[in-house]
Amino acid sequence: MRTMLFIAAARAAVAATLCLLPRAVLAADVVITAGDASGLEKGILDAYNNGQAKVVIPEGTYRFAAVSGRTHALQLPAMTRVFEIDAVGATLILPRVVGGVEFKNCRNITLKGLAMEHEVPTTTQGRVVAIDAAGTHCDVRIDAGYPADMEDRRYFSATEAGYLFEVNTGAGPRWKAGSRDIYPKVITKQAPDLVRLTLPDGVDVRRFGAVVGDRMAFRGALRPDVSLTGCAAMTVSGVTIRNGSGFAVHEIGGDGGSRYSNLTVTYGARPAGAAEADVPLLPCVADAFHSTNVRTGPVVENCRFEGMPDDGIAIHGTWNLIAEVNAAKTVVVVGGTSPVAQGDTLRLVGPDGAPLGSAIVSVKEPLAGYAPPAGLPQSRWRTYADLTKTQTWMRLTLDRPLTGIAYDCLAGNVDACGRRFVLVNNHISRNRARGILIKSVEGTISGNTLEDNTFCGIAVSPEVFWTEAAWAFSMTIKNNTIRRTGYAHVSGTSVQAGAISITSVGEGNTILPFQGHSNVRIEANVIEDVPGVNILVASAKRVTVKNNRFVRSHQTATRVGADRGIDPTAAIYLTQCSNVWLEGNTAEQSGPFFTALLVKSATATLAPGPLVAIPAIPAIPAVPVVAQR
Repeated sequence: MRTMLFIAAARAAVAATLCLLPRAVLAADVVITAGDASGLEKGILDAYNNGQAKVVIPEGTYRFAAVSGRTHALQLPAMTRVFEIDAVGATLILPRVVGGVEFKNCRNITLKGLAMEHEVPTTTQGRVVAIDAAGTHCDVRIDAGYPADMEDRRYFSATEAGYLFEVNTGAGPRWKAGSRDIYPKVITKQAPDLVRLTLPDGVDVRRFGAVVGDRMAFRGALRPDVSLTGCAAMTVSGVTIRNGSGFAVHEIGGDGGSRYSNLTVTYGARPAGAAEADVPLLPCVADAFHSTNVRTGPVVENCRFEGMPDDGIAIHGTWNLIAEVNAAKTVVVVGGTSPVAQGDTLRLVGPDGAPLGSAIVSVKEPLAGYAPPAGLPQSRWRTYADLTKTQTWMRLTLDRPLTGIAYDCLAGNVDACGRRFVLVNNHISRNRARGILIKSVEGTISGNTLEDNTFCGIAVSPEVFWTEAAWAFSMTIKNNTIRRTGYAHVSGTSVQAGAISITSVGEGNTILPFQGHSNVRIEANVIEDVPGVNILVASAKRVTVKNNRFVRSHQTATRVGADRGIDPTAAIYLTQCSNVWLEGNTAEQSGPFFTALLVKSATATLAPGPLVAIPAIPAIPAVPVVAQR
């Protein structure tokens, strides 16, 4: 007995001693050398394969060179057990068109505290120095220090859009009020630091707001900075991305259910050789956060995104094309990129975007080598204009017939569009397009601050021409603050004309005359200093608009949405909708261009009484630990 007690005491003493030792001393630990970029990926994978629960990347700078065939500095595949990468204080310096971290088919991994920045700016910028008399040629001198190799197709396209910025605002980069995107027919180099935008015949660059002296910026080649493909139950926390090369964070496919907390997307440092006044105008190439075809949507919380040339947060599925339908309307052949599994619910729309109903997939049969029937007319959808490019075909048996389904209809997968997403307490500012763009279901948008988003603060809208699905249902938009939206990159033809827009976008930038959205609640939001419509409800039914405050609206005139029948002088505008309940909304300190709290078209009807409430905002779910497959 004494011997056993002695052994037990000795083991306890050894264990206590080991707990006091630094991690690097323990024999089982993999040690990463500070600043060693060449050994960083191997160190992470070795630590994971060694069975460690965590690896620490030491503070310091890790500078990567481009390597042929590699898309990301760190490529981390098939990590499926609980594991943490603690990178607090570590910074990746990246070469051009190379992302920072790629997770592929991973589950239960935490990435914490990493910073990354591209050594050479991923975008470029300059000043408009000349416009010809017809306005079809616009010369831009590239700022010193910024890439002047716009002729290099590795880094820029020949038709890169130009974006106009205010000159010397003193408050950081701001898109030029009233300007619109400039899409040239071609960009050609005129001198080492001079490029010429040639616009399509008859198009005058000045109609987009350009004048000599304007600042102009251009995106570059896209490569996600943090990529998560086919992943689930991931945690990305405290990551900072400066001078990013694409979607700063992109999750695509997989079971999802991941959490993204305290992320920052912001401007990089002024490059060497740049004048003091020539601070970067763009922080990245596209959206800050983008979610595509994920089964359970993300939790995005406490993030700060600023300045992007596209949306702050975008969540969506994709439409698959229907190529064949049997006579009973129960078996379809579909092709596209949206994943489908047995038991999934599909919502179908016609070639005109009209909802055709939903059905559950009872049988799925992959079709290797399938070719669509000969003689089919060209699809009206730009993504499917060439059916030989569609990669994945499958035959699906539905649990019920759907009237009206035929070739060129589209199928959106309710179970692969980021459903049950939660967006809370994020700050998104000074970006082109939308602060938040949603094409998903059963989501919550709460407590966010959205400022100076050039289109609108929040848009819930399918874009069938862009093949991004789907119509929304069971959505809560509550307690958000939205300021100064709709001031640039919009026009009389805009159909996302409200600071909060529940709408749709059809071909030709029109509102679809169908009520595809349902059960949406817009409550207790504060909208300030917006020149046009504050809340737009279109293509929807069963919508509650309650206790929203509209402060200092309509101080300046705007025509946003007017060419599509939207009255820009109203605080709330309703069209193509039914059963809309309004209660407790107020307009305060309205400007001279305000005419009414509510304007509704002949295609809008109000609800006779309060609607049955959709479920309350759920608590932020814990990240699930998914069993290893």
